[in-house]
Amino acid sequence: IFSECGAKSTHLIWNLPLRPRDESIQGIRATLSIPDAATLGVVVGNVVPNRHVELAVEALTHNAQLHLAVVGAGDKNYIAGLEELGRTIGVNDRLHFTGFVPPEDLVAYLRSADVNVISVTPDVGRNHRFGMPNKHFDGLAAGLPTVASAGTEIADFLTAHAVGVPFQDKSAEDLARAISAATRSEEHTSELQSRLH
Repeated sequence: IFSECGAKSTHLIWNLPLRPRDESIQGIRATLSIPDAATLGVVVGNVVPNRHVELAVEALTHNAQLHLAVVGAGDKNYIAGLEELGRTIGVNDRLHFTGFVPPEDLVAYLRSADVNVISVTPDVGRNHRFGMPNKHFDGLAAGLPTVASAGTEIADFLTAHAVGVPFQDKSAEDLARAISAATRSEEHTSELQSRLH
C-alpha cells in the first residue's frame, strides 16, 4: 500500500482515548436500566451505513440475554432503519440508542458495559481493513473485551494481545458466539481487564 501511494516512510502515532473528566458520571448500564444479569454490548461512534450496525442488531436474535446499546449519533434515516429492523425481528426491547456522548465522558460511561462490538467489514475498503479506530481504543480504556470482524487489523490485534474475539465477517450468528466467548465468565472477563489496564 505504501509503495502504491508513493510514501517514503511511515510514522506510528499512538491513538489514546481522553481521560474521563468526571469518574462519578453514571454508567451506561444504570442510564439504560439494563439488569446486571444481562450482557450489554456497545457499538460506539458515528451511526452510518458503512459501519454495518444492522449485523449487531441481528445478533440479538441469537442471544436472549444480550442487550445492544448504540452510542453515538449519525444518519437519522439509517438509525430509523435500525429501529425498524429491531421491531421487525422482535428485539426492540433489547436495542438502545443513547445519542452522542462527549468524548471526555465516554470511557467512564462505557465501563459498566460487557463488550465492545466493532462490526465494520474488511471488504468496504482499506480504511476498514487496516484502520484502528477511536472506538477500539475507547473500549480498551474502559476495560472492555472487543469483538471485531475477522480479516481486519482490529481482529488481528485482539488475537495477538488476547483482549477480544474475532468473528466471521457478516455472520450475525458468529458475532453472537464471539460476544458470548468474550464475556463467558467473570473470571475470563477479569483476566481480560487485567491485560487492558
